Amino acid sequence: MTKLKKFNFALVLLAVAIYGGYSLRLHELLLNRVLVLVGGDLSWNIFAIKIGMQGNLDGISEILGWPYGYGLFAEPLLGTGPFYTAMLISKILFIQNIFIVYILTVISGMLTNTIAAYWMVSKEFVDKKYSYLFAFLIGITPFVLMRHIQYTEKSKVVEYSAVNFLEENTKNCGVLQVPVDTFPLIQDFTFSNGDKFGYNQTIPYLLSNNNKWSLYGIPGNKFWQNYKEIPTEITIEAANSYSNQGFCAILFDKDFSQWQIDRQAGLDFTVGNWPGLRMNLGSPDFDNGRYQIYLLNK
Repeated sequence: MTKLKKFNFALVLLAVAIYGGYSLRLHELLLNRVLVLVGGDLSWNIFAIKIGMQGNLDGISEILGWPYGYGLFAEPLLGTGPFYTAMLISKILFIQNIFIVYILTVISGMLTNTIAAYWMVSKEFVDKKYSYLFAFLIGITPFVLMRHIQYTEKSKVVEYSAVNFLEENTKNCGVLQVPVDTFPLIQDFTFSNGDKFGYNQTIPYLLSNNNKWSLYGIPGNKFWQNYKEIPTEITIEAANSYSNQGFCAILFDKDFSQWQIDRQAGLDFTVGNWPGLRMNLGSPDFDNGRYQIYLLNK
């Protein structure tokens, strides 16, 4: 019994980890590798973790925000703790599935909360069982709030078929994503359309290790002017220019375009003036109802 007491807090940590894994259904991800976790803020969080898993220690990626590059920590929406924790988990456990790494990172964060909670109250109680109980409750509470997480099969994600088409027809080249969305304040920042336009321009990167992505425009960033100069209507002349810059395809979101048109979005107080709002390139090479792809390397 004395030996067991020495491991009481370790058992608390183990209990929090098991509860977290069960609550977030980690076993489903482990048993079914075609499941993914995307949508809204989660897409951006997992996107940030993938940047770390690819070995970008400083959070800078040359394949995102292409051809200018992307600095994760240029916008203070993610602490370095989760970023480097995810990096360590993926390297130490040899896990390349970003969705599993994300769940393990969340569990690691909750274990840190558990340790902090125990440290804060351990000196207040003579009977340690109250400290253990308090730490356990603090540790599991966030999992209760996160039970809304829903996994879906990769093939059912609307971006998947478009990404798969690019996988088959392009290789390690730039993809222009239009209409341009903004970051960190996305255009649909109130999520009036649910998750439909919630950081969805990160999803192709989450589903594929191929190609380079133009991603968002960041107002105030030194490259913002380059995004603003993308014409409202992309013509053959503009497409040829992008091809000469190294882009091999244009990924056009028809639904996002229509929503921007319907709400009369505009830049510099000019209604209807928005980068990449319309396409004038004839028939697309791919169309799944929402996304169209125009290949530039034909």
